[in-house]
Amino acid sequence: YAPYSGSHEYTIRVPVNMSVYYGARQTRVYLPPNAQDPGAIKAYINSFESDPAMEQLYNDVLMELRNARYRHGGYLSDDEYFELIVAFVQQIPFVENPSMKRRYPIEVIYDKAGDSDEKSLLLVNLLAREGYDVALLVYEDLGYETTGVHIVDEIPDSSLKVFSDGKKDYVFIDAGVPRFI
Repeated sequence: YAPYSGSHEYTIRVPVNMSVYYGARQTRVYLPPNAQDPGAIKAYINSFESDPAMEQLYNDVLMELRNARYRHGGYLSDDEYFELIVAFVQQIPFVENPSMKRRYPIEVIYDKAGDSDEKSLLLVNLLAREGYDVALLVYEDLGYETTGVHIVDEIPDSSLKVFSDGKKDYVFIDAGVPRFI
């Protein structure tokens, strides 16, 4: 990760509750057969997001990221910290998951691997817990999920794709591979 003010390398070590990890591996939550039904997609996503067993993982990851924010005799700005969280998830190796069963965030962390959907779910949960206004953007026709961050200012770069839910505008964040926002 290279923040605006300089370049630093961070190593994040997160303890993983192996009971939760093995429980997640045993849980069979599959993509709904009718991916065009918004209700079925929402219930599917909520089965991952609302699992209370994941809270300790999110807390542990965020504690390590907050510690990294204040290292090196200074601190990262809010924008730099946001980029640190995004870079943390992007640095997890992309591994295609051909199965209809998606990995839970704890599996992505422990296995150090995830596809774009799985990493996006991890990213949106981390950012939301840090108070960022984010959304999980679901492309029903493509069967693809990604993270969007709410924007409040006009976007000066017309190459950035902005998505709207009719109330708020979001900028796409690719959690799948390392790249700038």
